[in-house]
Amino acid sequence: MWFAGSAGHGSVLVELSEPGATAEVHLLPGWRGTVAERLGPEVLHAFADATAARLQAQAAAPAPEFDFTAAPALRALGTGHDTAVLLTDAARDLHEFVGQLAALHDTPRSVASVGGRITATVRSGQVVGLTVDPAWRDRAGEPELTRGLGEALSAGLRLIADTPHRAMAGCPALAAVLRLACEPVTTGAAP
Repeated sequence: MWFAGSAGHGSVLVELSEPGATAEVHLLPGWRGTVAERLGPEVLHAFADATAARLQAQAAAPAPEFDFTAAPALRALGTGHDTAVLLTDAARDLHEFVGQLAALHDTPRSVASVGGRITATVRSGQVVGLTVDPAWRDRAGEPELTRGLGEALSAGLRLIADTPHRAMAGCPALAAVLRLACEPVTTGAAP
């Protein structure tokens, strides 16, 4: 399933995949006459509309079921001195992780499409900028532009998705606890 948003009086259409990991851009007839000078911001506007449509669909869907009790984590981690030491270290790592995550979110980061002609800028978990080289934009064909715009948006989404992993660097105890707590728990031998 894809979610769509449009801008520029309907001359720019952006489709966002259900997991929110991939974006595709479509430039409709007449776009050069209406939005060429504002192509980056108009694509970003259509992207925001597609993101809103995706979030509305998620809000309307049934909520997933989670076990928010400590029982599954305790089964995975066990009890005893080693577990207590690991959890103490993970609590220290958690402070470091939160600080690193906040710093990464506050810092604008940019990523370019293949060829470097289009750049997406992310900040605070959002794609906040999309810059297109104007000289290249004026001579590029629509397939190149749409592919480059989609690549830049998708690269920005990957950069956002990777932020928690980057913040986890230097937090080995926290990573170990999360890994252990998220492993499936097996009970008994297989039939």
